[in-house]
Parts: sequence; structure tokens; C-alpha cells
Amino acid sequence: MIKFFRKIRQNSLSEGKTGKYLKYAIGEIILVVIGILLALQINNWNEARKNRVLEKEYLIRLLEDLEHDQKDLTQVITNNAINLILAEDALNKLGADSSILLKGQPHKLAYKGVNINNNEVTYKDSLLTTRKFDLKCFGEQITLLTEFRIFDLTQTTITDLTSTGNIEVIRDKKLRESIQFYYARMLSAIGNEESILKPHLDYLIELLKELGIPPNSRLSDSDLRDLVKNDHRLAMALYSLYDANRTLFNINYSRKASTYKQIQKIKDEIKAALELI
Repeated sequence: MIKFFRKIRQNSLSEGKTGKYLKYAIGEIILVVIGILLALQINNWNEARKNRVLEKEYLIRLLEDLEHDQKDLTQVITNNAINLILAEDALNKLGADSSILLKGQPHKLAYKGVNINNNEVTYKDSLLTTRKFDLKCFGEQITLLTEFRIFDLTQTTITDLTSTGNIEVIRDKKLRESIQFYYARMLSAIGNEESILKPHLDYLIELLKELGIPPNSRLSDSDLRDLVKNDHRLAMALYSLYDANRTLFNINYSRKASTYKQIQKIKDEIKAALELI
């Protein structure tokens, strides 16, 4: 088309038809401009299409990371809940007053589905998988209490998004901000669980060594009470450990803005966004 206009323009110029030459010259320019605009539009459309594909891939990856986080967190919650029961039961075996543990603010969620019957502990909740184990001795119970399990945040996709600047491919500004806020909150909280629980665990472990109660000790309940007698440090250590586990259980699960609920909220928002792509 442009060659056609150029040929007419050249013939007009050779014939001295300046006005006709200018008209065809302008027409040629307009065609070039239209061609450029169309090329830009096609390029923009292709870029937008690529970004939508990239956005979907990132949202799916984020959803997978959050699924992994939620699964890992349920193991931490399970551990917190079982340790609450184990600590209370251990206090009862020591002859200590466990009723004070429930004063002020009972945490019924922690006890949902948790049972100790004939030294067999079971935990079953609609949220969590079933765990079952036997308490063959007090030492084994204490050993279970000293197990340390913290939440392991998955950062693969969010690190990729932020390091590459691709966070902007997520078009929904509110969703983008929610995702960024979630990870900022989680990153700032890393280490909090350890700081809340580990000092109490370390003290309990050292105290057990001092009292001569090794892991999986076969001491009977009466022998144990005779061993500690008027020494209330073991009971106090168990009270402290119970309180630390209760704090973590609240943070992870039972609070209105718990970590578990935050993960579920972001998951729901991402699923809604994926349905619109």
C-alpha cells in the first residue's frame, strides 16, 4: 500500500501536480502512523497476555506455598495442644494443683479432641490429623514435653516476586498489599516462637538432669513425688511450660487474627483472584 502511494506521489511530482503530491504524501504518513499504532497495540496486547499468564502462575505458586505453610502450622498447633494436656497431666502426677491452669480464661479449643486414658494420649480435630501414642512412663511424658517444633515459613515464591519486581503483575492492588502484609508480618515474627518457648524447655531439661530424672525414666508416680518432695521447681517449670504453650496456641490458632486464620484468609483471596483470570 505504501509503495502504491509512493509511486503515485512520484508521478504527481514529475507531472508538476504539487497539491496531489502533498495529499498522497500525507496519506502515506497516516498509513505509517496507523501501522505503528497497530503494532504497539498488538505488542501491548501480547505483553498483557503474557502478564496474565505470569500472574496466574505466581498466584498458583503462592497458593501452594500457603498450603504448605498451613500444613506445617497444623503440626505446630497439634504439638502445642498435646503439650498443654501433657503438662497438666504431669502436674497431677506430681500432686500439684492443676486447677489454676484454667482460671481466668479457659482455652477450650486446646482441649478439643485431646484425651488421656490409661496413659494413652490421642488428639483428633477436624483441622488436624490424628496422633496417638502411649505414655509408658513419666520420663517419656517429660521427653515428649521437651520436643520443640516451630513454624517454618515457605518464602520461595514471595522472594522471587520481590527480587524480580514481578509483584506488580498481580493486578489487584488490595490482594497485592494483603500478600505483602502477610509475609512482612510472618518475617517479623520469625524467632518469636523460639523466644517464647525455648527458655522454659532449656530450664526444664537442666532441672531434670539435676534431679536425676533421665529421658524415658521408669520412675513411678509415687517414686517421682518422693524424689521431688518439697522441691517445687519441677512443678513451677511445668506451669511455665504450660503457659508458654498456651501463648503459642493462641497466636497460632485460637486468636481472632491467629496465624492459621491469616493463612486461610490469604488463600481465599488468591482463590477468588484465580477465578477471575
